[in-house]
Amino acid sequence: MELVFGLVHHIEYAPLRIQAILPDKDDMLSPFALVITPRSQNAKHFDPPVKGEQVALLLTDDGETAICLGSVFSDTDNAPTNRHQFAKVFDDGTELTYDNDSHTLTVNAIGTINIICQNANITADKTTIDGAVEINGDTTINGTATISKDAIIGGRSFKTHKHSGVRGGNGSTTPPV
Repeated sequence: MELVFGLVHHIEYAPLRIQAILPDKDDMLSPFALVITPRSQNAKHFDPPVKGEQVALLLTDDGETAICLGSVFSDTDNAPTNRHQFAKVFDDGTELTYDNDSHTLTVNAIGTINIICQNANITADKTTIDGAVEINGDTTINGTATISKDAIIGGRSFKTHKHSGVRGGNGSTTPPV
């Protein structure tokens, strides 16, 4: 067996396998190589290399069989961080990182994030939401909610709605109209 490096030239997805151009072997095209993955039975991990990505291959001595060990970082394609940190950067630029030093998990999504579950619980000393919030369904807030702009409740602005029948003294207002 020989360890060789190549650039992905062709990808098949079922089962996941690649062919690579091998620059150190006169640009020979490798045989199809299955791609190693952390999990493949019930739980699955699927993140295939892309065309042009540098990979490491184990190539048999006769050059007829290979297995792709995975992608490798290089001077051209550097790691997304220069310290001990978990980082997943997707093709569109979306990033998922965990900083071990600050104990911070960050999701920086280019598009929409959908969380679909039966129940969701968020426990935090403080929660800050910058942006508009739309709540469809039952939501319980156990704590103080500070709203810096406005709240639209039942289609009515909390800040600009008017009450009718207001009288001075000890009188009460009627519900919002």
